[in-house]
Amino acid sequence: MDDRRSIIAANISSHHLVGAMGAAYNRGFVAIAMEWGAILLGFNALLWIFLPFYIRNGFYTVPEFLERRFSGAARTTYAGLILLTYIFVEIAAVLYLGAVSLNTLFGFDIMPCVIVLALLTGVYTVLGGLRAVI
Repeated sequence: MDDRRSIIAANISSHHLVGAMGAAYNRGFVAIAMEWGAILLGFNALLWIFLPFYIRNGFYTVPEFLERRFSGAARTTYAGLILLTYIFVEIAAVLYLGAVSLNTLFGFDIMPCVIVLALLTGVYTVLGGLRAVI
């Protein structure tokens, strides 16, 4: 059960706070109706179909599954693409939206906030290890 809770908790970030709540504020709560689809369909499929399959077969990551199913090249390609996506899309958006939140709340400049957030996150992760991130 802890695996299921950690998957949902890991999905929530500053882009949810700023993006989804901002859209709901501007356009009404109907703008975030897609979140219900993600919760009702996507997470349930992940938690009750895919996660038990992975655990039953001893997979812990998608690249590991791809390597066993296809080849090491599939694992490396997927891992590289996901790494680039996280760096240039996910992490960049989360840091920027976190900085936008700080700018809106306290009036801080955005770029220094991005740098400070990145440094604090990096230090927290390095000092606390994987347990701090999870």
